[in-house]
Amino acid sequence: VLAKMSDNELTAAVVALLVSVVALMATFMQVLQQYHASARGCTQCNEKAMGEWAKSKSRKFSWEELRYEVQFDAPVIFVSAPTNERGSVPDAEIFPPKGTQQSLEETGTNSEVDLRKEYA
Repeated sequence: VLAKMSDNELTAAVVALLVSVVALMATFMQVLQQYHASARGCTQCNEKAMGEWAKSKSRKFSWEELRYEVQFDAPVIFVSAPTNERGSVPDAEIFPPKGTQQSLEETGTNSEVDLRKEYA
């Protein structure tokens, strides 16, 4: 078949093939980006917003909705008397903030955040 084509036809066919391959790759990349960006709330789960809690963030693809779901752990903060031994979540350990290094590690808190630098 190629032997019967003239040089102009062959050149046009090769150029058309290259253009179509580039268009196909661009479309494929757009589809990948769309699925990657479908994880709502993922940008709000970064370390600047959540501190060490951001490390618990994960994405799970939902085939029913054809999108990613963002899953993360978040602290439950409540105010109570210092003698209270029951939290608002049943069977969950309570980590009262004490200001010590161990307390910072247990609560996933970062004391080194300088808001003037982070959000300037």
